[in-house]
Amino acid sequence: YSLAVAPVGMFDNYKTIVNGYDPNQGSWDQSANDGQGAYRYKLQTTIEGHSDVFAGGMQDNGTSIQADNNNGFSIGNDFGSGDGAATMFSQNNNNKYVVYNYVYNNRIRVLNMNNPNNENDLSYRYTISDNEDDEGDFINKAALDSNLGIIYANAGNGNIRAYYNWDDFSSQNSIKDNYVIGGLSSSATAITVSPFQTQTSTLFVGTENGQLWKISNAQKTSGQTKELISGDDFVGSISDVEFGENENEIFVTFYNYGVKSVYFSSDGGQNWQDKEGNLPDIPVYNILQSPLDSDEIIIGTELGIWYTDNFSSNSPSWSQANAGMKDLRVTDMDLRKGDNKVFISTYGLGIFSGTFQNSEPTFTINSTTSSIEILAGEKKSFDIDYRVYNDFNEEVIFSIEGLPDNTVVNYDPGKKFVINNDGKLSVELEIDEDAALGSYDLKLKAVSTIKSR
Repeated sequence: YSLAVAPVGMFDNYKTIVNGYDPNQGSWDQSANDGQGAYRYKLQTTIEGHSDVFAGGMQDNGTSIQADNNNGFSIGNDFGSGDGAATMFSQNNNNKYVVYNYVYNNRIRVLNMNNPNNENDLSYRYTISDNEDDEGDFINKAALDSNLGIIYANAGNGNIRAYYNWDDFSSQNSIKDNYVIGGLSSSATAITVSPFQTQTSTLFVGTENGQLWKISNAQKTSGQTKELISGDDFVGSISDVEFGENENEIFVTFYNYGVKSVYFSSDGGQNWQDKEGNLPDIPVYNILQSPLDSDEIIIGTELGIWYTDNFSSNSPSWSQANAGMKDLRVTDMDLRKGDNKVFISTYGLGIFSGTFQNSEPTFTINSTTSSIEILAGEKKSFDIDYRVYNDFNEEVIFSIEGLPDNTVVNYDPGKKFVINNDGKLSVELEIDEDAALGSYDLKLKAVSTIKSR
């Protein structure tokens, strides 16, 4: 149900041992506890220089951790027991841990992999919450800000509970400090921490009733700023919120039948584009953008992985890309930054991995200008950044659709020129004095022989 991946290099030149339960031997030891019996850890996973270290919350099968190299097979070690739910790896190589959860917010734990007892190289479990309140959902949504050491978890009824002051691991078994962020519309079904803020915490929360909230200064125990940035056409329950190259580029998916399942905003949620295209009517659970090509998007669905390589189109073309997987539910996807490796968890067939690759010459375009105001008879400019990949070297023709009548457009260095390295195009718009007042939706196009943007 949930997947977490350690960042590149976290376990380079480092060793830690994780104790877990061995299903083959059984975990019950009747001789323990003066003959009263007790559960014992009987399986060990030694992580030592492994490149692929990942964990997963597997509901009835606990929380498993695995370590291997070069896409090898490894034994899953259940270190959490019970029902495995939200699982999140620290993205700070200098503070090694994985957060895992039982049902609801009843028992949130952290596996401290910093070897607090250096003599035995063992990872130790630390308590975050311990109660029987059944707060949130049975398999509950949560997110981690490992810059500030805050766990955000759905608390039901439009609330988010935040746990803080724990990532120094000064206390192993005490209940950690927490506060509630309230005032959302309904239960959180997707929670994502913006990776673009490091000194503060910006939270994006998708809800059961299809609303998307941006919560700034979420690290504060009170006085956070909440902004509703839902699209007017949002219907259903939000399953995932992800980002592109910056915080303005937001991807949102929905997990219901009979609704539009994929939306995108390039301006921080002010405007939304339906990206359903030819996708069949199936639930979509997660979404990722290729770091190598902004037009390449993959989604995890009820019927495996689907992809498009023309996401910027008004109607993207989606195709299946299971590549050895099956037509089964994809429960989570995680992109490891640094080497572009994707880990995918499934309902019943374990965890798969693959890598974003782009061997074909291509280019992308992007602008930080989401809107521009120009008075009649005046002119203004904006910039377009373009990037090339895999030795792209072609003539590209630029054009703009949707302008007021008689608008003069000047392109610098030109409307048509050869692009073979990263650069910038300046576009000047001169509005006719008699142009009708109003708002205009503009579309910039860039067309080469092999690629259109």
